[in-house]
Amino acid sequence: MKDIADPVHGVINLRKLGPHEFSEAVAMSKVMIGVGNPWWSPSPYHALCMGVPFLNPVSANAFRSDVNLLTLLTR
Repeated sequence: MKDIADPVHGVINLRKLGPHEFSEAVAMSKVMIGVGNPWWSPSPYHALCMGVPFLNPVSANAFRSDVNLLTLLTR
């Protein structure tokens, strides 16, 4: 996996964390951005429960006319 850290702009790759360390890192975050897999991760729920906003980007392909609008609404 490519290291996407950019400390100058506040992006820090914490690597793999245990449950307690993960909760502490989420609690200290300003925002959680949804990227990658798994699709049904509990991370957004944990973030929202801690008052951390969750941003889930949608790709440009999602706005094609052949894409079912219901799939966008359930993301």
